[in-house]
Amino acid sequence: MDFLDNLLDINLKKLILPVIELKISENPTKEILTQYKLKIPKEKECFEDLLLSKDNQLVVATIKLIVLSENKLLFPLIEKLKKTVRQS
Repeated sequence: MDFLDNLLDINLKKLILPVIELKISENPTKEILTQYKLKIPKEKECFEDLLLSKDNQLVVATIKLIVLSENKLLFPLIEKLKKTVRQS
């Protein structure tokens, strides 16, 4: 951590160090989450963010993952994406 703290610029520190601390701490405390102003997103929010990526390969991989997961609660995200693509 100290090595990265000295190596990274301030913007990268704000992004990377909280992730490392969360990984080190198996159960992130409210204190850590509050300190770094972090919110742990729900699964559906994560998939929504991935589908909004400008990286087409990532979007395709996310769609495949949703289909393979057979989680019917995530299928509307694909439908929403289809509508968005048609409107473009």
